[in-house]
Amino acid sequence: MYEALKHPLKDKVAVKISTGEPGGHNFLQPPLIAPLVNRLHGTIVECCTA
Repeated sequence: MYEALKHPLKDKVAVKISTGEPGGHNFLQPPLIAPLVNRLHGTIVECCTA
């Protein structure tokens, strides 16, 4: 989105995800979003809802 708008990211980028709970299935695994996080030079921020 930022590339399409020609608006570069200049500060730190957090990628908020939930890595899930044991036995749960509604979450994104970190390896799935690793290419996005790496491209943004971002940091994964855990969002545990339990």
